[in-house]
Amino acid sequence: MRIARTFFLMFLLWAGLSAAEPDEKITLSKPVDKWLAMDKLKHFSTSFYLTTTVFYGQNRIFDIQTDKSNLKAVGLTISFGVLKELRDSRQKNNYFSWRDLVADILGTSAAVLVLNRIE
Repeated sequence: MRIARTFFLMFLLWAGLSAAEPDEKITLSKPVDKWLAMDKLKHFSTSFYLTTTVFYGQNRIFDIQTDKSNLKAVGLTISFGVLKELRDSRQKNNYFSWRDLVADILGTSAAVLVLNRIE
């Protein structure tokens, strides 16, 4: 089972990186990338939602321990965030946004804090 998960994660990484053909110039940051923008709210809320959904799916439905459910939910959510930013960096007229990644991490962290307070 562990080997299957490893291959699945490797496939996701490969699929994310090969989703778009790289442009001649890969832009790592955009001059105007505001911290307080609708895009950051979307990253925060999506990460919050994904973390809580994965946690409850594992903890309540499959009866996995709380600590393991937290770790898996956080790992999956952050991995998706990194893959999305890597994919963005390879698209024409797009860029890798560290601020988007920070919003993903903050949303995931907020979800873990809320979940731990509920438990």
